[in-house]
Amino acid sequence: MHIDDCTMTNNQWAVVAGQGATAYVSRSTLTNNFITALFNDGTSHLISYGDNRFASNASDGAFTGLASVK
Repeated sequence: MHIDDCTMTNNQWAVVAGQGATAYVSRSTLTNNFITALFNDGTSHLISYGDNRFASNASDGAFTGLASVK
């Protein structure tokens, strides 16, 4: 999944990656999510381009890797 220039707000989770999936997130805002902004089931990957914004989430969660813009 590729998420670019999106606002994800007032959800339980903003981005959920499961069952070996990979989600790439860039230029996005994740705010006011009630459980966690980022959820990874441990077998999946959440990749950031390093230009995302977080605010007021119960937990931000964590990206599992960084991608570089070429």
